[in-house]
Amino acid sequence: MSASSETELAAQVAVVSAQQQADHDRITDHEARLRLVESAVVALSSLPKLVEDLEGRQRGDERYRYALPLTALTALGSVVATIITLIVK
Repeated sequence: MSASSETELAAQVAVVSAQQQADHDRITDHEARLRLVESAVVALSSLPKLVEDLEGRQRGDERYRYALPLTALTALGSVVATIITLIVK
């Protein structure tokens, strides 16, 4: 083998090696992006369950929040009735 053919062969090996490294980098990048997409799909698929859970909690909190004024009026009425009962006796 002559020196020029060895040089050509070395150059071709270098080009193939560079192409192989570029392909490897693209595949690795593609796999990373694919994992991100898969995790986003998993997160989005659990979103309706989270929304339903949060909505249920909020409705429970609102139920008691709206009952507070009625409870306060009932307590005030009980105090007034107790005072009237004590005065009348």
